[in-house]
Amino acid sequence: MSYSYDQSFISYTAGSSEYSARQIIPYLREIAPVGSVLDVGCAAGTWLRIWREMGVADIQGLDGDYISPSALEIPQKCFTAVDLAVPVTLDRTFDIVQSLEVAEHIAPEASANFVQTIVQHSAGYIAFSAAVPGQGGEYHINERPLEFWRDLFRQHEYHAFDFVRPRIQNDHKISFWYRFNILIYVHESRISTLPESVRQTRLPDGDAISDFSPPLFRIRKAAVKLLPYPVQHQLARLKARLQ
Repeated sequence: MSYSYDQSFISYTAGSSEYSARQIIPYLREIAPVGSVLDVGCAAGTWLRIWREMGVADIQGLDGDYISPSALEIPQKCFTAVDLAVPVTLDRTFDIVQSLEVAEHIAPEASANFVQTIVQHSAGYIAFSAAVPGQGGEYHINERPLEFWRDLFRQHEYHAFDFVRPRIQNDHKISFWYRFNILIYVHESRISTLPESVRQTRLPDGDAISDFSPPLFRIRKAAVKLLPYPVQHQLARLKARLQ
């Protein structure tokens, strides 16, 4: 990743993550027993800190070397600085791998590499979200429809489940990007182990993924898509610094 995020951006992401993590993690724990978690694109490690507070001691975060050790919310030994645009290998798997609102920051030509890093560290369960076209954000160079990422995961025999979004859509304290975008991907070998409540939320291959955003937000996305990328980027930087 060639773009370095400053402390203002890291603080903004951390502030928006804590409440969301506390509400969403209990749903992720319903999917399968969780004893270890990898966060691909963890920023300061807010989500991983909450996982630890909820009893999962085996955590690991990956992100760029722009993350200052002093900014980490997790032990430094639990963080590895990497280039997420190239394949990463830790030589192990984790009960659940999450990557939340990170893929839009990866160069388009590195999308497959990014998904490869996620799936090769997963024991079969993945929580994933990524910004869609028109969402807007700092250095959002790769906003894609949710179907784009579903197709990449499908190449690795992972199937999409819409288990989380219906349960959080009305909690407006949760950041909208999680409420609208987060999906669960499960390897086909693990589907039979899922609770029935999760299996019922499987999204049939080929069917469009529902847009959970309200009508006014859809209009906003349509308008943002019309703006040149530099304008979108600068507006996002301004918003983050005014929070």
